[in-house]
Amino acid sequence: MKKLLILVAVGVLCSAVLIGCPKKEMVAPVEEPVVMEEPVVEEPAPDLEEEARLRAQAEAEKMLAAIKAFEAANIYFDYDKHNLKAEARAVLDAKAMFLKEREEITFLIEGHCDERGTVEYNLALGQKRADAAKTYLVNLGVSPYRIQTVSYGEEKPAAMGNDEAAMAKNRRDHFVVTSGAM
Repeated sequence: MKKLLILVAVGVLCSAVLIGCPKKEMVAPVEEPVVMEEPVVEEPAPDLEEEARLRAQAEAEKMLAAIKAFEAANIYFDYDKHNLKAEARAVLDAKAMFLKEREEITFLIEGHCDERGTVEYNLALGQKRADAAKTYLVNLGVSPYRIQTVSYGEEKPAAMGNDEAAMAKNRRDHFVVTSGAM
């Protein structure tokens, strides 16, 4: 019986201990949030040769357009005259600015006439017209070594016809880039 009493006492004691002790709550361990890193995507190295080629191509296209505009701007003269009108001087002023920015360009000034007058007279007048434009450009600072002149007289008309409108288009100086453009 003594043993039984001891067993009961131990049982009561254990019960008292278990009942009297606050329950420990099981807390789940705190996990650090998982940070998903973006996958590293390596950009392909820029193709420097291709970029340089594209840049050079764009510059060449820009230069070509500028040259076409330069060549398209003719100057015109009155009948039997080689003096520069105000409109012609304005065109030549713009051409001089263009040429000063592009020292490598050389060009030709072609003097033209309408069909009136003899071949010899028109060749001489065409040359005076080309020379007048050259002198004006040189006075604006364009090197004379960059400029050539030629007279075609009436040989290369811009417009066909015997009316004043056609002949007025033929009394002109035309400009042609000869080198250094690219």
